Amino acid sequence: MLLDLVTDIDSPSGYSAFARAFGKALFDAGVDIKVTPHKHDKTTIPLDEFWTDKIAGMVNRQDRPDIRMHIETPEFFRPVPGIKNIGFTFWETDKIPGAVKEGEPGVAPNFNWVNQMNMMDEMWTSANFAAKAFTDSGVTVPTRVVGIPLEFLDSDEELPISGVVIDEGGALIHHNERRIVIGTVAQFNFRKNLEDLIIAVCSEFRSHEVVLVLKTYGATQNDPRQEDIVKKRVMSLKNTVGWKDIPQVITIQNTLSDLQMRQLYNSMDMFVTCSRGEGFCIPAAQAMGSGVPTITTDWSAMTDFVHGGPVHDTGHPQTGWPVNYQLEPVYGMPFIPWYRPDQRWARIDMVHLMETMRTIYTGVKEDNYDLATIAQTGAEYVREKYSPEVIGKLGREYLEAVLAK
Repeated sequence: MLLDLVTDIDSPSGYSAFARAFGKALFDAGVDIKVTPHKHDKTTIPLDEFWTDKIAGMVNRQDRPDIRMHIETPEFFRPVPGIKNIGFTFWETDKIPGAVKEGEPGVAPNFNWVNQMNMMDEMWTSANFAAKAFTDSGVTVPTRVVGIPLEFLDSDEELPISGVVIDEGGALIHHNERRIVIGTVAQFNFRKNLEDLIIAVCSEFRSHEVVLVLKTYGATQNDPRQEDIVKKRVMSLKNTVGWKDIPQVITIQNTLSDLQMRQLYNSMDMFVTCSRGEGFCIPAAQAMGSGVPTITTDWSAMTDFVHGGPVHDTGHPQTGWPVNYQLEPVYGMPFIPWYRPDQRWARIDMVHLMETMRTIYTGVKEDNYDLATIAQTGAEYVREKYSPEVIGKLGREYLEAVLAK
């Protein structure tokens, strides 16, 4: 079985990072792979040791594949006759472009994702939430949920003691031990909703209690103009809070190595995302896998691994702290062509968020056993469910099932 991965393999985007991790997991599981590069991002990053060693042989292969998998957004899907074609796409609202009612404005033909997906033999995705959105929107081809391999957590490199954060220049600094570190990792855009996190932290806590660390970037990474825009936006949000005594907010906008990212997670006392919708949310899973108490919006893909207590009736032990929400129309990102106002995503309940952060703050201060147990349960859960070995084996089984049809 030869699998052709059609993707942007050497970019910093989430799709590209997933393609590299998933491709390696499949390779390690015994899948024969060729790569058809399909560049979308102008930025190119250095490849790791595995891909540096393998990429030339994978790209230059001329043999015909048995299965072609597009790991990209569906407007780029181009199925090839005579072989099996799979699309792999992430999604974060309640329906996908192309799911329009009679009389509603349509979308350009290749931006009708329903039609694009239905040209494939199967659709694969990262979470049950996205699979449901596909089906609810009119996708009729079989859809499989694979997950994401969290190879990030497998490193044996040494970590520093907790109580260390990485400053804006990438240097390790010790924070005041009396303060709890609240952290997040996300692009500074409307969907990721760092605004609500900043306001909630600055409203609930005082400067002697916590420090908020934002690993973030603006429209583009490593751009001084964008970095200045983000800093000014953070300051503006802090100024909207009426307290004079508000927590310090550290923004880290430069690119960090995997080791530095693991050190950053290790410095956090809690990880919080107020995202309006996620196709997976790798940072939340990485933080949870690092043993950090994790707070998320109780909606979209994160519900696959962030489970509340018995009140949620998920059938799983508690792994994190999901926060209530209210659905709202998709807005605030008009430059993304597949977001439409007839879609819905989630606005986090600010009061419940503040209460939840205070609960974890108190638990950390008191070295609460239940808090530590839940965090450990969450770490074990994501490490087992999303290990590269598990995801690679599952992916190979699915590919064999596709080929057997």
